[in-house]
Amino acid sequence: MNLLRNQYVANVLNRNVDGSNKAGSYIRALDYLGDILREKSQKYSSVTDVFSIDDIETSKALYTYVCEQQALGKKGIFANVSKPSYWEHRFYSSALKDYTRFLLETQKERK
Repeated sequence: MNLLRNQYVANVLNRNVDGSNKAGSYIRALDYLGDILREKSQKYSSVTDVFSIDDIETSKALYTYVCEQQALGKKGIFANVSKPSYWEHRFYSSALKDYTRFLLETQKERK
């Protein structure tokens, strides 16, 4: 399993509020997103695992792209996906924003 994924999972679970499923939703959203990008995105088809992204600028660019695609609704990459509530309720963009924050924090720790 991916080291960054393991670190992110530990981080987001540590910050999770009791009774909230936010952490689980973010983790699942990022896992699902890799499959969607690989299958449906020309621009990000090489991103088969979001957790392979360790560059903040790439993560920010992907966040912008996902926000644009969520706004397109069924006309974008999220058309006919198995979990439509994830794009409808903006879990993909929220999870990416949180992942980018995590990358920023871990980058500071590495310096």
